[in-house]
Amino acid sequence: MVWVTLLLVLIGVALLLAIATAALLAWGLTHPPRMGDGKALALLGRLSPADLGMEFLDVSFDVVDEANPPAKLRIAGWWIPAKQPSDRCVILLHGYADAKIGAIAWAPIFHSLGWNMLAIDHRAHGQSGGEFTTGGYYERHDLNQVIDQLHEQHPAATKSLVLFGVSMGSSVATETAAIRDDIAGVILESFVGDFIFASRTQTHLVGLPGGVIAKLSARFAEWFTGADFHHEIAMRTLAELKCPVLLILGTADLFVDQSEVARVAGPMSNVQLWQPSEVNHVLAMAAGHDDYRSRIEKFLDRLG
Repeated sequence: MVWVTLLLVLIGVALLLAIATAALLAWGLTHPPRMGDGKALALLGRLSPADLGMEFLDVSFDVVDEANPPAKLRIAGWWIPAKQPSDRCVILLHGYADAKIGAIAWAPIFHSLGWNMLAIDHRAHGQSGGEFTTGGYYERHDLNQVIDQLHEQHPAATKSLVLFGVSMGSSVATETAAIRDDIAGVILESFVGDFIFASRTQTHLVGLPGGVIAKLSARFAEWFTGADFHHEIAMRTLAELKCPVLLILGTADLFVDQSEVARVAGPMSNVQLWQPSEVNHVLAMAAGHDDYRSRIEKFLDRLG
């Protein structure tokens, strides 16, 4: 009897530890560390577009937080005007645990091509408000409202609008383009089609528990945020896009199901899939800057 009691106690403790571990993983997943000035300076060696030789303005957008309406959420951004007046604008969307300071690594290319730019911090990132991230689920609504306000503030400079999303930002770009009819084109750099798939890859790479605990963690993440990570995913939404899409995915990128991307994007006539050989996550530009810039330029030129 004592041994049975002890066994039941051990099983109960194990279950509690598994639940606690899953909850902690979910909390960490949905509450990424913010990219502050000190971290940006240490990791990137810059604090603003001025460090890349570009003039800019600090801007912000107050949007309704769809996770908690009618509460408002402030989205921080940088407006980077083209060197010469232009009616074309690209919105730079950063990746997970990054910020607009990271997204502007790609800004010199668009600046050299004569485009206006807006770089924003997603909710719970950088200087924006919000307590948790949802990999695109609520971020699409934030960006949707930002675009409406951007059109009002800069009507002449945003007649042609392109979304450029990096990693998690590619999910935000995909989800947002699907609910608007004024997006001229979308560029998906290191496309993350499934937030949970990407998070499990990261969990595996850093040696954290997977399996049942990872699955339970995903459910906790949904419970914490109210997001749907299992059905409302960018991989499915990609098939709904009607605008031209440049999808950049290195063959060594582990953060997306490569075969699923090929299955979804392959039959789509509006999707140009570029898979640089042996290139890992977000490293395509570093692997060949001139080729990268050329492909971006050709894609944009086709938009008219």
